[in-house]
Amino acid sequence: IIKEEVAKLPAADTTVKTVLEIKTPAGVKKLEQVQHEKFAEVLAVVNAGEPVYLYGPAGTGKSHIASTVAKALGLDFYMCNCVTQEFKLTGFVDANGNYQETSFYKAFSQGGVFFLDELDGSTPEALININTALANGYFDFPGVGRVEAHENFRCIAAGNTLGTGADSQYTGRFSLDAASMDRFYFIHIDYSRDIEKAVAGGDLKLVSF
Repeated sequence: IIKEEVAKLPAADTTVKTVLEIKTPAGVKKLEQVQHEKFAEVLAVVNAGEPVYLYGPAGTGKSHIASTVAKALGLDFYMCNCVTQEFKLTGFVDANGNYQETSFYKAFSQGGVFFLDELDGSTPEALININTALANGYFDFPGVGRVEAHENFRCIAAGNTLGTGADSQYTGRFSLDAASMDRFYFIHIDYSRDIEKAVAGGDLKLVSF
């Protein structure tokens, strides 16, 4: 349940405070804090089971949005940075024959929000694995075999570009192929005016500076 309240700040300015009422086994708890303007949209899309790609400049709070979405949904949060080798997603069988789990495997098999940061810094070859898992709803993990996606598996990715490759600011970025871009619902995340006002205690001069 999402409720939006207008919070008065000292400089007679206003900002929107999102109040989340979350049902848990222990009862209803409230999560009250100023949220990014796009938070409610991200939460709704992720809750509907759609993979989401958050793109925008560095430092806009994409990782924080992802972890707060997991908290709001009452799901475990699993994170992985840019993937340049596929075993970081798939896991591997070690010399003793034991399967070494990854955060993706845990979220996929047990349920939870899997957050893949720096998606556009990941190699296209490695991303084929997550494309397959998202498209089919199952994945063949080494040494484990076919695993069906848990009903509570959710996926959020983040990056700085639209997936079109390096630009003048973010020079170490890969182009994402059409298969990767098709899997995600794109949401642009910019710097939040509401959060800046809240942090500055309503001092609009400081915010402008």
